[in-house]
Amino acid sequence: MKFLIAALISSFAFMGPAHAFISSEEQDQLLVAMNKLNPSQVHFQEVRCSARSRMCLVRMELGANKLPVGCAIERIASSDDLFVVNSAGMQLSAYSANALNQCIEGFIR
Repeated sequence: MKFLIAALISSFAFMGPAHAFISSEEQDQLLVAMNKLNPSQVHFQEVRCSARSRMCLVRMELGANKLPVGCAIERIASSDDLFVVNSAGMQLSAYSANALNQCIEGFIR
């Protein structure tokens, strides 16, 4: 488990903004939307996406102890796979929400 967390965190260093397929403004808006989902249990801190690796890494803190964890949303081809924008604002796509929920459940168990 520690290796997985270390690997995800170190991956953030190699995923520069030159390869991102969402803008920094979209990342900020997505973080705000994600933090509205369940603020008492999860605090999302960062989303970094890479078009080359077709994945997004999400850094967050879990629970009252603020356990730092990272999750990957894999097989992302474009921003449409990551989030949707509708009249209510920006929110995670069903695919991304499911991937994050499965990852978070693995840390909670």
